[in-house]
Amino acid sequence: MAFLDRIAASLSRGSEVLELGSGTGDDARYLAGRGLAVQPSDGAVSFVEAMRRDGLSPRRIDVLSDDLGGPWD
Repeated sequence: MAFLDRIAASLSRGSEVLELGSGTGDDARYLAGRGLAVQPSDGAVSFVEAMRRDGLSPRRIDVLSDDLGGPWD
């Protein structure tokens, strides 16, 4: 988790982060546990549905054509 720790350390607590390609949501949960406001997302409907079943609120995003929203920190 060293990479995620570096990300979390570089941002202020409460910073809003868009995670692209969240998959199972594990990294989004980890970053949220470090005090970031994480918006998980994935392009695969199956991952989005799985994250919803696990209590997250992901967005389905096609990074090639969808608006990423924001602003993100």
